Amino acid sequence: MGYVERVEVKGTPRHVFGIIARLEWEVEVWMDAPTGDSSDSIIVRIPCTSEAEAVDLVRVWEEAWGL
Repeated sequence: MGYVERVEVKGTPRHVFGIIARLEWEVEVWMDAPTGDSSDSIIVRIPCTSEAEAVDLVRVWEEAWGL
C-alpha cells in the first residue's frame, strides 16, 4: 500500500498541473518563493498511481488554495 508524506515549505501555491512524464502520472505544484522574489519559485512534484488520482489531487489543491 502507498504512504502519505508531509512536506512543509514556505511559499504560497500559485499553479497546479496534472502532467504525464515518462508514462507516469504526477502533479506539479508551483509556489512563490518564500523570499517574495518574483523571479524565484518552488516546484513540488507529487507522483500519482493513475490519471484519476492526479486529476483528483489537482482538484484538491485548486479548491484548497483557490487556484
